[in-house]
Amino acid sequence: MAEKNKKKKVNRKESMLVTKESLCAVCAIFSFLALLILCTRSLVFGDLGLAIHCFLTGVFGYMAYLVFACAIYVSVMKLIDKPLFRHRGFGVCCVIAICAIALIVHTALTYSWAREGYL
Repeated sequence: MAEKNKKKKVNRKESMLVTKESLCAVCAIFSFLALLILCTRSLVFGDLGLAIHCFLTGVFGYMAYLVFACAIYVSVMKLIDKPLFRHRGFGVCCVIAICAIALIVHTALTYSWAREGYL
C-alpha cells in the first residue's frame, strides 16, 4: 500500500508542468536579462532595452540593480537547494539592513528634488 502511494506521488510530481526547479530557472534567466538590460541600456537591445531600462529604474530607482542581483542569488540558491543564510536571524538582519541602506541611498539621491515637492 505504501509503495502504491509513493508511486502516485512520484507520478504526480513528474506530471506537474511547473516545478520548483523550472520556476527558479526561469526567474534566474529573466533576472539576468533584466540586469543585463539595466547595465547596457540600449547597446544590446536597442529601443526596447532603453524602454525596459527606463521602466525598471522608474519602478525601483537605482536599487533595481540590487533587486535583480538578489533575485538571481535567491533563484540560484533555491535551484541548487542550498539555504540562503545559515542562520535565520542573520538573514533577517541582512534584509533589514539592505532595505535601510536602500532607503538612505534613495533619499540622498533624490534630495535635490525637494523643491519640487517630492519629499
